[in-house]
Amino acid sequence: MTDNFHLHAEGIESRLRELANRDDHVARALDLVGIPDTRPAGEQSFHTFMRVIVGQQLSVKAAATIRDRVEALVGPGAGPKEYARVADEDLRAAGLSRQKISYARSLCDVVNDGTLVIERCQA
Repeated sequence: MTDNFHLHAEGIESRLRELANRDDHVARALDLVGIPDTRPAGEQSFHTFMRVIVGQQLSVKAAATIRDRVEALVGPGAGPKEYARVADEDLRAAGLSRQKISYARSLCDVVNDGTLVIERCQA
């Protein structure tokens, strides 16, 4: 495998087939569900990262409900400064676990201190 692999449909399929040749579990999974659809490479933003955190390990419906509650607290398109103004207790009441609140706070910290420049994450 090369280090300059890009996530495009052909590359994803090629890599999955390589893995399937080496791992029976991956081969069975591909037989069952096929190659996953690619997602359009949309704009990366703080909002996108927060949605990923909120949606981890939840059904689509549960994630949407919690996301809507959290976004109602912080405001639409809120950034790290708006999230910092919301108390952990309010985020918990909206449905975020303590661990997800920790992840959200960490994301806010690294964006605010410049460790993570989200604009540089664009494909």
